[in-house]
Amino acid sequence: MGFHGWLPCGFRFQKKDNVMPKMKTKKSAAKRLKMSATGKVMRTQAGKSHLNGYKPRGRKRNLRGTTLADATFTKTAARMLQDN
Repeated sequence: MGFHGWLPCGFRFQKKDNVMPKMKTKKSAAKRLKMSATGKVMRTQAGKSHLNGYKPRGRKRNLRGTTLADATFTKTAARMLQDN
């Protein structure tokens, strides 16, 4: 039964009208992007997930790590990652 056992069936608590809903982090973006300390967007480099057999080891080595995303994407990414 629990604490709310005395409430009528189908009853819902009312939200306050003056409270804005919380912004949620876009989890797909959070797994792929991170913000640097200076506010720039860091991303992993593309081109290393498959078909690696014919690529030279130096090319694959240079694809390690992260790089900066485009500056025009910073505002969008900051909105998606607003909790971080």
